[in-house]
Amino acid sequence: MLPSLGSLVLIGIPLISFWLALRLILRQKKLSELKSDFINNVTHEFKTPIATIAFAVANVENELVIHHPESIRQFTKVIKEENKRLNLQMEQVLQAALLDGKAMEMKQEPINIHLLINELADAYELKLSNRGHLARKLNAARALATGDLFHLSNVLSNLLDNAIKYTRETAQITISTENQGNGIWIRVADRGIGISKENQAHVFEKFYRVPSGNVHNVKGFGLGLSYVKDIVEQHRGQVGVQSRLGQGSVFSIFLPFGAS
Repeated sequence: MLPSLGSLVLIGIPLISFWLALRLILRQKKLSELKSDFINNVTHEFKTPIATIAFAVANVENELVIHHPESIRQFTKVIKEENKRLNLQMEQVLQAALLDGKAMEMKQEPINIHLLINELADAYELKLSNRGHLARKLNAARALATGDLFHLSNVLSNLLDNAIKYTRETAQITISTENQGNGIWIRVADRGIGISKENQAHVFEKFYRVPSGNVHNVKGFGLGLSYVKDIVEQHRGQVGVQSRLGQGSVFSIFLPFGAS
């Protein structure tokens, strides 16, 4: 009996070691692929606005354009927009670096969630213009929470940006609130392309980007939802997603009162 048990142990130890080593190798391979994709995305995303700015500057300096103020204003508008885009992209990368492996210091300030949502919704309605509709269903009786206004504003902006980006045609977005237990749920729902169950398991991972099919205007580094998850968890909250392909997605955030 003892020799047989000893043999099983001697066989089992190498098998377990092999399995653990294989698992580590596969995990490192996946991480390497994600980082490679991230670098490629960064290179592409930075090159595009830089090339557009260079093109606009060249046109402003063109002798045929320099005496036409209206044309110059159009090109300078392009330069401003692309410069803003570059700054936002750089901010995303810096935020990811700051959040990597350590908690950021969160301010503890009273935040009226409904006021924050209405301010953001007003801005996004202007962005949408004739390209969609943003509905508000603010049903929470208690909407005063504690947290970091800057970061929570960025969290909601990320979710609203995604709701617009991952829509093939007219955007139909609903942002809603309700109280449950000792906190508030915030939900951003869209009728976009949706996310498969397989991809839902990875959407909050750093560098992960959901395949967007034939939606060509989707850009980014795969950092937005990772940032959302980090910030919400640092407010002792939780975040989740429910989605069906072709039918849209609902991203939910729960923030406990007195969160930070």
